[in-house]
Amino acid sequence: MPVLYNIRKKIFIISLMCTMLHTPFLFADSNMTGQIDYAPANPKPFDTITMTLKSFSFEVEASNVSWYVNRLLIKKGQGEKTLTLPLGEANKPFFIGVNVITPSGEVFQTSTQITPHFTPLLTEALEGYVPPFYEGRVLHGEGAKVRVVAYPVVSEDGKSIDKKDLVYKWQVNTIPFVQASGLGKNSFIVRQDELEEQNNVVVDITSQTGGSLLQERTAIKPYELAPLFYLYDPLFGIDLSKAFEAEVNITKPVKLFYSPYNFAYSKQYTYFNWSLNGLPINTDTDFLVSLIPTPNSQGSNTLNLTASSEKKQLQSLNSTITVNFDTTQNNETFR
Repeated sequence: MPVLYNIRKKIFIISLMCTMLHTPFLFADSNMTGQIDYAPANPKPFDTITMTLKSFSFEVEASNVSWYVNRLLIKKGQGEKTLTLPLGEANKPFFIGVNVITPSGEVFQTSTQITPHFTPLLTEALEGYVPPFYEGRVLHGEGAKVRVVAYPVVSEDGKSIDKKDLVYKWQVNTIPFVQASGLGKNSFIVRQDELEEQNNVVVDITSQTGGSLLQERTAIKPYELAPLFYLYDPLFGIDLSKAFEAEVNITKPVKLFYSPYNFAYSKQYTYFNWSLNGLPINTDTDFLVSLIPTPNSQGSNTLNLTASSEKKQLQSLNSTITVNFDTTQNNETFR
């Protein structure tokens, strides 16, 4: 029996030693406190963060500090209170542990988990003019409404969280928008402030448990208006292959299509006024005008239009183009 007891005792001691060799943390003194702070507070994928060990119950600079990342010893030494760490892809957690032995032999340990999150903020102009069949992106000008959409890629306790299960708090230029915030409200509509050079949109995203996950921000600047003219064919439509900005040369009756790119146009609230050489003229539509030069003549006319909005008092549009005509060799009329 004593032999069997000694064998079991040796096996227990060996098992305990193996456990201690594979466990980087020592038993901590429960009376000591400390924490790991890191910046940036809401790291993104592949950011480099700086972690700092802070404590009011022991002198960090005089203690031996060991840093562990995913249970691997990365850095150790006296007073080693900071660690710089490059992160990886979104939702890949890093487990940070710290062991401290003070000059008096007391032991302290703490740990934290850092997971980089990713939240692209996409913008969509809800008011911004482009001509029919235009394949490019609609851009927003002064006073236009813009939708901002957050697509968070986040996780909590190792599990991905659907964007509909997150809480969003929106603010513009430090002003909270409570009605637009809440559970699952990952989109927000903001009107471009005509008195500001840009709108600074910030969204704070938290889990339903109240845990802060990340903060994202974007600056929305209005795009300059780009008024252009195109020739219009009654059969084939707008010829977008060639634009006219300052002048156009014609040899026969034509239709000009006006395209004020990025202008916050509203059919209900926007008013166009066309004039030729200072005199008001009627047009086919708000954007389409027929030009019929006198047969067998040459010269130039000044075509002008202004646009204003009933709801956007500070928004206006004024475009002028010179129409040079020569019909001495062409007597064609509209089809």
